[in-house]
Amino acid sequence: MKLHHYTLPLAVLFFTTACQKNESKTTASDEAAGTDSTIELLSHTKGKFTVAETVTIDDSLSDVVLGGKSFKIKARWDDAEMKRETLNNNPKESHAVELAWAVGATEKSLWLFATGVEQGDASLLSRTTVQPRLLPPGARIALADELKKSLLRSVQLEWKKKRYDIPEKGQEVFSGWKIQDVRIYQHALLKDDGTIAESKDTSFSNRAVEVTVEATDGTKERHICFIDHPRLTAGIHPTILPVTRLSGDLASLARLTVCETLQAPVEKSLMIISPDADGEGLNTWIWSKGEPAPVSSHIAKFPTTLTIDGQKVEIKQHWTKARHQIKWQQREGSAEEDKQPALLIETGGHFHAKQFVLIRGKSTPCKVMDEIMILRYK
Repeated sequence: MKLHHYTLPLAVLFFTTACQKNESKTTASDEAAGTDSTIELLSHTKGKFTVAETVTIDDSLSDVVLGGKSFKIKARWDDAEMKRETLNNNPKESHAVELAWAVGATEKSLWLFATGVEQGDASLLSRTTVQPRLLPPGARIALADELKKSLLRSVQLEWKKKRYDIPEKGQEVFSGWKIQDVRIYQHALLKDDGTIAESKDTSFSNRAVEVTVEATDGTKERHICFIDHPRLTAGIHPTILPVTRLSGDLASLARLTVCETLQAPVEKSLMIISPDADGEGLNTWIWSKGEPAPVSSHIAKFPTTLTIDGQKVEIKQHWTKARHQIKWQQREGSAEEDKQPALLIETGGHFHAKQFVLIRGKSTPCKVMDEIMILRYK
């Protein structure tokens, strides 16, 4: 059974925080001393929370009714902890890989999903020199699109001392001017007439972005930016014109430039992973820091260890039906003052069941039949 988490309106979150200010912590020893356990339904009137209804509960895990809604107590823990785990039983196709690397003397692991979501300690990504990314199966075309988007995100149009990201074709980029065309080059070849083309020689890297903008009167300008050689963009080369008017009489006075955040040296290597179209193996493309082209490989057996810029990255396993699960369970070995009693309650009936965890001494907003009910376990 999944636990439900909702993004609540700001007012509800504020109300809940205000309600918690005066809540006292009840320890497990209080309960052992014979204090009755209750669940309270809170109401908010004139800026204050009051207890609208209270039910007393015992150890029988029986049903309770609050606010006209029936709740079943499914579990009761005198010290609860939340556990996140990844399972391979999703009814839908869902790819994920488990990556591991050393942090100091300890190995840490992280699940990376094709949806871009990480499961585990996301701070691990900041403690490695490798930036991993998982794409959907058979993503050779998607890889090209990813590289194109990455290059397009690395440039901006500067106009009147402000910088603007490059939007989709046909959309306005700054006042009175819209994007007419965008071209991306991985191996830009400089031509004698000042234009660029994609070279057939792929042994070198000369990444470039060409953006054509159009004014409301039909004036068109072509802007060129060389990402690896910004001096060319600055007009140092005698035959390269960073801005060329293609038609019309207006001048935007804009220029295409590398994003300020990308002018610093590259600090991480990039590892892109994509499952085969049949989902059996993995294809990897690795861009080491400062290298113009990726090194590709195919992985059919797991675990497999790759060394990237001296960093060992282990691909432990690849699942095709992966999903997240949040699970609450009894915790053992905590000090008495650190224990966290909790209840697991369920409402909604067999086919529409929703579960919520109530931490003792805290208010918990629960969405029941499109109604936000604030419950407090004491």
